[in-house]
Amino acid sequence: TRHWEMKKQMLEQARSRLAAHPKGPNTLNAGGLPVPRDGSMRVPADLLALEGITIEKCLSVWPELADIPQILHGQLETDCRYSGYLARQQADIDAMRRDNELKIPPQTEFSAIGGLSAESCDLLQRFQPETIGQASRIPGMTPAALVAVLRYLKKDRQSSASRAEHSKQA
Repeated sequence: TRHWEMKKQMLEQARSRLAAHPKGPNTLNAGGLPVPRDGSMRVPADLLALEGITIEKCLSVWPELADIPQILHGQLETDCRYSGYLARQQADIDAMRRDNELKIPPQTEFSAIGGLSAESCDLLQRFQPETIGQASRIPGMTPAALVAVLRYLKKDRQSSASRAEHSKQA
């Protein structure tokens, strides 16, 4: 346990170093590192997300990274390389949670939803789910049907918001 705590602390310190001291394109170019096309400043973690860039290669620009124990390099490089994917996946999870909690109004006319099969329409009318999450747990409900209901609800919500905005202005 103590060993794990020490490693965790070393990783946190190393991650802080990798996220600090941004350098501009000229400095990166002089150090033999890839230069961002947009000309913005970059920290080591940004470069480590690129294929083939290692902590060792970053030492020419960030000599302070030499203090990071060699045993952590592989893990840190992997973490940086996949951080974009993890962030995108977390955003997808958050969106899915929001969608699962999306309320289905009791007066929803499922037969008016385009792209909904007769079977899916029948299931939704029979079970009358209160949320998309409940609808997704109905046996026989397809992902395509859920997407159709989601689109309908979001479009209906936007239309309602637009109608409310127009009535305020009138």
